[in-house]
Amino acid sequence: MDSRSAGTVGRIRRALSSPVAACLALVAALVAGCGGGGAGVSTDDSTPSDFAIQADGLCVEAQAQLTGATEIGFPADRRQALELAEKVVPIQADLLVELDSIDPPDDQRGEWQRFLRVRRETLSLNRELAIALENERDDAARELGAQVEELGDRSRALASALGLRGCAGVLPRAARADIEAVITRVETVADPLVCAEAFTESYLERFAGRGNPVAACVRRFSRVAPALASVVESVRGTGPAATARSIPTGGEYDGEWLTYSLVKLGSSWRINGMRRDDDR
Repeated sequence: MDSRSAGTVGRIRRALSSPVAACLALVAALVAGCGGGGAGVSTDDSTPSDFAIQADGLCVEAQAQLTGATEIGFPADRRQALELAEKVVPIQADLLVELDSIDPPDDQRGEWQRFLRVRRETLSLNRELAIALENERDDAARELGAQVEELGDRSRALASALGLRGCAGVLPRAARADIEAVITRVETVADPLVCAEAFTESYLERFAGRGNPVAACVRRFSRVAPALASVVESVRGTGPAATARSIPTGGEYDGEWLTYSLVKLGSSWRINGMRRDDDR
């Protein structure tokens, strides 16, 4: 998270804003079909139906595969964006086949078919998007990415209407609280222990530079003043993967919106990627 690394990543992302943003939209679209919440999704903890358990189970399983595919965090260049696209599309295709095999209750059959139709449209656009990325057709990739994001919103709304909390990306309250606590601790507490407890090893290796990643992180936290406060919102995800946004007051990123990707390792949520919103 040092400023030099963040600045370098930011320059790369701004130079490749179209393909990278489009690839992030592709990931968001997959999450919309198997996790990754949105506005209007119920957050109650009521008991799900057998149909919801079956569908959400498939969504969570796909999300676990997505977590492995996105272990690099946010793609920082065209090569990473292409690699990510090639991994995400097959996961989405397999998920759609599995979801299509489910027999919903009669009173939800129409809504379920609409949900699957949106997922098919999304998969088709994602395949076109991957081709556009491969051929460096940036304008087409940007347009396709916008369409994919719109379909993602529709998918979340339909999943919510069906009572599919996992497919709509609604994390349990306890998980949301844990994620908020991790981000708040990293941003507001000058505690070098966060280096061993709050980040994945791969994240530290990407941004710490040469030498021992944890030691480099500890040196950084010993030098940088923490934020005075932090507001965390838009915590979304399913199973072992999540994203969240925050805006710290004071400190290095005072007043800037930050987006985090997180993974759950054992019983702990850890940060696996971070970008400033103006780096998109």
